[in-house]
Amino acid sequence: MEIDFFSKLSNKEAKLFLTNYLSEAKIGFEELIPLLENDGIVIDFSLQSLKEVLLWIITNLKTIPKLKDETLPSWIIESESYKIGLYGYDSTSEILILRTSYYFGECFIQKSSKLSWNIGNKNTIEENMPVIKGFVKKMELAPFMVCKNLIERIIEGSSISTFDIAVKTWLNFIPE
Repeated sequence: MEIDFFSKLSNKEAKLFLTNYLSEAKIGFEELIPLLENDGIVIDFSLQSLKEVLLWIITNLKTIPKLKDETLPSWIIESESYKIGLYGYDSTSEILILRTSYYFGECFIQKSSKLSWNIGNKNTIEENMPVIKGFVKKMELAPFMVCKNLIERIIEGSSISTFDIAVKTWLNFIPE
């Protein structure tokens, strides 16, 4: 999902998208549960289970190569970080990431009654996206964006501690 897609939605469309996302992603994730449990992963909405789900998803993703954008300056095209990121996902993998993002968000919701699903605030990067609200300083967690970024960092060579750092950071934003 592209950021531009969400910024073009009306408030009513964004709320409808959120409703559909929560319904469809939940059903889709529930379909994954037998596969996850068959591999010994307990689905209990804990952050430890989230880490195991994320690792399982990564092993089941299929990447597809992307062509480099020749309109970019050569210093970008020739950089290692650009070259490493020249991939996308097949449609099945995109769906797996979407379903995992739902579980990602739900794990935080289960962690604190002060958190809830909503749509991202206007004029922010999360505008109209499904987000978790209720964090201090009006921070908004966009599970799809965060989940996809974590998956990509790990695929590209970061250690799983990247996940631990991200979760710890977001936990620090939960009000007491």
